[in-house]
Amino acid sequence: MHGVAIGLFAASAWLTATMASAPMQGHELSVHDAAGVATPWMPAPGGRRLDAAVAFLAMWSPMMVAMMLPAAYPELWKYHRALRIGHAPNPNRLAAVAGLGYLAYWTAVGIAVFVLGAAAMASGTHHHAPDLLPSPLVAGVVLAAGVIQLTDWKARCLALCRAAPQRHAHAVPGVHSAWVHGLRHGLHCSLCSGALMAAWLAVGMMDLQAMVLVTIAITAERVLPGGGRVARVSGAALIATGLVLLGQVVSRT
Repeated sequence: MHGVAIGLFAASAWLTATMASAPMQGHELSVHDAAGVATPWMPAPGGRRLDAAVAFLAMWSPMMVAMMLPAAYPELWKYHRALRIGHAPNPNRLAAVAGLGYLAYWTAVGIAVFVLGAAAMASGTHHHAPDLLPSPLVAGVVLAAGVIQLTDWKARCLALCRAAPQRHAHAVPGVHSAWVHGLRHGLHCSLCSGALMAAWLAVGMMDLQAMVLVTIAITAERVLPGGGRVARVSGAALIATGLVLLGQVVSRT
């Protein structure tokens, strides 16, 4: 199981890095910002929105594997171990089903992200800009994400994500239970990491540096000792970044 996870992560990380550094086939990505970041929200001229959505999800899915697997795998491994201890048949298959359920949840999140991003681009407000949000809103989202990282609500969500051993003490075998477990794990993970993900999307989902930093922050707060302190540090860093971005906006006006 470890080897499969490592191989899946390596392949997804390579594919994500390749897509982030090159235009997506069939999309109008000729407009870039100063960092060379392209927009994935719109189809090529004459293309269908459905084709754009499919291409977006084909990009989003390996991106989520690369970003979320380092934090999600320890939880899935504990679930697998609980199944083995409980003498469940085919624990490897059930753990794989749980992983697919987890990915299915994040795919649903990707659909929502695409719909919102495409609507923002289609409104005409960002016709000549690769970012999903204009600069003042980017600063606002990053600031808000930092504040959320410091709240008691975030601390409770993080504690729930880190309490896997108690939840897996009586793991119920069965494909349906494994699938539901994966979906539930995805929900908990999205609540816990939602602020960090929102900051990443606001800055630009094709920004590889932001992607790596958010992946490190999500993984560190989930798996390292003192995850609450890690979350507060990342929150402070987001607030500082948001203030810098806000200062840049003010200086340009």
